[in-house]
Parts: sequence; structure tokens; C-alpha cells
Amino acid sequence: MSVAPLEPDPALLEDRVRKTAQEQTQEVARAAEQARQVAANNVNPADHPRNDSVTPLPRPNGGIELPGPPDYRALARQYAAATRQVSSVTGMLALPARFIPVIGPAASAQLTRMSLEAGVANVLLTGYGYGWTSKEFMHSVGRLTLSTVGWPLAKKLGGDKVVKGASRLFKKLF
Repeated sequence: MSVAPLEPDPALLEDRVRKTAQEQTQEVARAAEQARQVAANNVNPADHPRNDSVTPLPRPNGGIELPGPPDYRALARQYAAATRQVSSVTGMLALPARFIPVIGPAASAQLTRMSLEAGVANVLLTGYGYGWTSKEFMHSVGRLTLSTVGWPLAKKLGGDKVVKGASRLFKKLF
């Protein structure tokens, strides 16, 4: 069963179009007459006492003072601290995850990848937040270097001394 679309009555449409055209011509004639009167009287319609002062618009937030622009460096330092912890936790979980039956090797690989990615994010955020030549940045580069080389090698070489040595080396290079 199909329903035929309703067709508007052409006579009603013509009548409506004619009325709209008449209203528009009356408005145009009224505006033109007002413009002629203003020009004849040498009056500037914008020169009115109510236009001599500015009334502030109400604030959309109810008059609450909005804060200034955010401090992106402080935000980067906060994110750097978070990514450092994520990198450490995922790195520490990667070794025991290796011994989980069936999914262990895949889980360990994913955790290792996450740890390295969080370490790289930490280096970038630390560099932006503290400055690219700061000691915090150098330490984060040293930590990332050690995490890619591996902790067994770091322990063999002296752990904390390696972090400081890598930081010094990176500082000399840049």
C-alpha cells in the first residue's frame, strides 16, 4: 500500500507569496522614508547618548572569574612522574609475566614494550617540563638507556653509577 504525497494547493501558495512580498515592500518603503528623514534633518542615528557608554554583558558562568592559561610545564612534570611510574611498574611485571603458562611470552613482550614507550614519553615530558639541559632530564635519559640495555648489565656495571655516567655522557653530547 503506497501513500500519495500531499501536494500543496497552488492557490494558497500564491496567496502566501503575494502577502510576504507586500510585507517586504512595506518594510523597505518604511526604512527608505526613515533614511530620507534622517538625511534631511542632518541627524546621525548612531549619535545618541545611550551609545556613549558601554554596559558589560553578563558573564555566562555566573560572574565567576576564569583562571588564566594553564601552566603546561607543570602539567608536563606531573605527566612525567606518572609515566616514570608506569614504565617502572610495567618493566618490573615483564619478568614474572614471562612464566605465566601459554600467554606468558606474549604478555612479557607487551609489558616490555609498554615500559619502553612509557620511558620514552617520560624522557620527552621531563625534557619539556624541567628543561632539556636539566639534571632531571639527564637522569630520565639515563634510566631509559638502562631499561633498554637491561638491569642485569646495569647491576654488573654498578647500577646507580651507570645512571650518573650515562647522564654525564648525554650532557656532554648535547
